[in-house]
Amino acid sequence: MNNRTLLSLVAALLAIMVAGKATSAAQENPGKPLRGYDDRVALDSVEPPYSAIGRLNLGGGRQICSGTLIAPDKVLTAAHCLVDSRTKKPYLPSQVHFVAGQRRNVFIDHAPARCLVPLKRKSSNGGPIINDYTDDVAVIVLTKPLKVTPAMRAEAYIGDPGRLSHPAYSKSRPYLLSQHANCGLLHKSKGMWLTDCDTAYGSSGGPVFASRDNGPRLIAVMSGISRTDGQVFSKAVPVTIWDKLASSA
Repeated sequence: MNNRTLLSLVAALLAIMVAGKATSAAQENPGKPLRGYDDRVALDSVEPPYSAIGRLNLGGGRQICSGTLIAPDKVLTAAHCLVDSRTKKPYLPSQVHFVAGQRRNVFIDHAPARCLVPLKRKSSNGGPIINDYTDDVAVIVLTKPLKVTPAMRAEAYIGDPGRLSHPAYSKSRPYLLSQHANCGLLHKSKGMWLTDCDTAYGSSGGPVFASRDNGPRLIAVMSGISRTDGQVFSKAVPVTIWDKLASSA
């Protein structure tokens, strides 16, 4: 094996390490959809705005979430993603890594976090404690701007958003986007949307897009689920709640 071949192999291995290997927990738990029948399908596009969606590798890959690049060096996600689900302690910025446009074993760009800015800080040590879903949004400021076109946000005032789509990463397909297209808003309540968009473990923090004449616009952040009277809804935080944070973080 010559030196050039050896260097190529090392570079390929480093790229896979940066992108993040699937953990054993992810393989053991394939991540069932959180709403009945799974309407999500694989989305292999790297065209904007889908190139701006990325995996958040947290704690060295122990946990994954999704996020959306809203500026060259800013990522919008769910605040609960920035808390270690095992220790319940906030991650350090050095433990948060954003990989944009992950498609199987390749990606477009990546960077670790420089600082983490949740919508509200409620604990004495500065980490987010999520007691209310309307607080479940955070901006990650990266250590460098990425060479990726950021997603465009919808207008802050929302009447009828029309049909929605929810692309994100999940444990069932951790290195490729899954999207539920043509889902809808069912109810608005105190800064929270209840939708029928299918979501799954790992998709937290992923975008909810509204279709506009000039293309998809980021209109909400996927947060979790709600079970009421035997029915299951997905919860998303609309742009009206986090628009100022996204602009000023």
